[in-house]
Amino acid sequence: MFFLTTTGGGLAPLSPPLWKLHGSRSGSGKPIGKICNPFSRLLQWSAMGVNETIEYGNDCLLCFPAGLTPKYIFSSWAGISLCAWALAAGISPPPTLVRMTQQAACQWVFDDGNSRAAYNVQNPFASLQITTQGTRWLDGLGGTPCSINFANRFGCIPGFQSGQGGFGCVRW
Repeated sequence: MFFLTTTGGGLAPLSPPLWKLHGSRSGSGKPIGKICNPFSRLLQWSAMGVNETIEYGNDCLLCFPAGLTPKYIFSSWAGISLCAWALAAGISPPPTLVRMTQQAACQWVFDDGNSRAAYNVQNPFASLQITTQGTRWLDGLGGTPCSINFANRFGCIPGFQSGQGGFGCVRW
């Protein structure tokens, strides 16, 4: 079993990681951050016979050519710490990889009744929000309408923000 270190120093159980980290480098060769990558998990799904054929949905012309907007987008997160208050309240992290379904032209959502992920493409920026048990786990804004990597914007806020630090991403 894997564990997630909490901000209070305790440990919270976590399913095996469904993401891996990659260093990203700028033209100068200096690290500019890490990007989560759900592709390794998608390859595992493929090996188990899960169909990964791209199904197209309604056009989101801000980021995709006409007729090529994916109906499903995958979201993943990494490096987020469970806040001490959330651990004490029995809140657990959301799934590390989910498949979101297009709900509107430029919006994709996953909701299993306990956790929710929403990716919104809009002008001037995109957003990724992940919640768990009614609390915010990740809240990220991208610098452009088509951003796919998001840093968590907030720290621990009792009763509201249950995760701090880390980042999330989307892929299709």
